[in-house]
Amino acid sequence: MRYKGIILHHSASPFDTTPQQIDEWHKERGWKGIGYHFVCWFDIDCGMWRWTPARKLWEVGAHCRGYNYDHVGVCVTGDYERWAPTQAMLVVLIRGLVMLCAERDIPITELYGHREKADTLCPGKNLFDEIPKIKALVRSIMPVLNVKPDGARN
Repeated sequence: MRYKGIILHHSASPFDTTPQQIDEWHKERGWKGIGYHFVCWFDIDCGMWRWTPARKLWEVGAHCRGYNYDHVGVCVTGDYERWAPTQAMLVVLIRGLVMLCAERDIPITELYGHREKADTLCPGKNLFDEIPKIKALVRSIMPVLNVKPDGARN
């Protein structure tokens, strides 16, 4: 599957929400399972943020109507309408986005907050406001991996 971009979401729940809990919520909505391809979440058992694959990349997402077929869904646990992202979370999110963009040739310029594609507050004002900084940091790291910032291999 060729992806054009990435849609960033928040869970609008406690930061220690697990991918398994999100999977259960989505199943309760009648979906086949978690709609996001990746989840950045705080693992309370080890006290660390993690980047975890969720829905397989060859499966169509269920995260943003009209964009599920050609955009990867990434969810960060927490309610970023209420809370500010932590530096630890941003480091894990940026690392995951760098890997995703490099592996799937997705230009980081095509990272969007859910609210840019749908009538929603997601991914929360505080995380949404960080998107320009996230894009800039991912762009600065891509050449180290021998990948052009637009996603193309050198």
